[in-house]
Amino acid sequence: MAFCSNCGAQVEDGAAFCDSCGARLVSARRPSAPAAKGSKKGLVITLAALLVIGIVIGVLFLTGVLGGGAKGVEGTWVCLQTDRDGYQARLVLVLEKGGEGYAYREEDGEKAFFPLSWDEASLNLDKDPVSYTWEGDSMTVLADGERFDFTRGADDDSAGSSTLQPGRYRLTAIYEDGEDISYEIAQYYGEVILQLSETHSGSITFDGEYEEIPNWGSHFIRYDDRDRFCRCDGSQITLYIYGEEWIFTREG
Repeated sequence: MAFCSNCGAQVEDGAAFCDSCGARLVSARRPSAPAAKGSKKGLVITLAALLVIGIVIGVLFLTGVLGGGAKGVEGTWVCLQTDRDGYQARLVLVLEKGGEGYAYREEDGEKAFFPLSWDEASLNLDKDPVSYTWEGDSMTVLADGERFDFTRGADDDSAGSSTLQPGRYRLTAIYEDGEDISYEIAQYYGEVILQLSETHSGSITFDGEYEEIPNWGSHFIRYDDRDRFCRCDGSQITLYIYGEEWIFTREG
């Protein structure tokens, strides 16, 4: 129940005038402010704009424009090195997950392979760290004061592209000056067997006596305290031992 502010008489709720004195009654309630027109529409536009910006940034990261390339540095990188006389050498880096991989240099069809490890800042080739930077599909390598520009590409040679598998491999051939001398080696050593276990250890057996291989990875065998690159092509493994190319064929 309300009262008149002029004479104090009791009046009905919602009455516009006092029945006693006729004074105009003023409501104690203040009208609420009208809702701003277009506020919901502006909110929707803002959210849509933020969504579009988020999508654009995500696409830029996925395509490698931002963030150094979301593809990751893993993969195959190729560099064609040309000297002043137009002579070319092809350099290939294969970076695998876990910080391992291999590299090779190809000149006149000949390939020299090297074990390779890497981290976020450097490549470790023959235990000498080499710095590199990369963005998207481009990589720059600085080594011994020289700069090498690599691009992400495919290794079109099967050499080194297969992985070593556990198993027993028998010596089948050794070449020297184009001549197969595996028979003479077999006569001297007897059977030469390469045994790789599933625990990444193994041995090379020379006529009943064997030398341990402390560890081997997906592309390399550590033999005689040195990393020897092994080309693996299907059931064949090519090792470099005593300066010769020893070819082993997997049994079974």
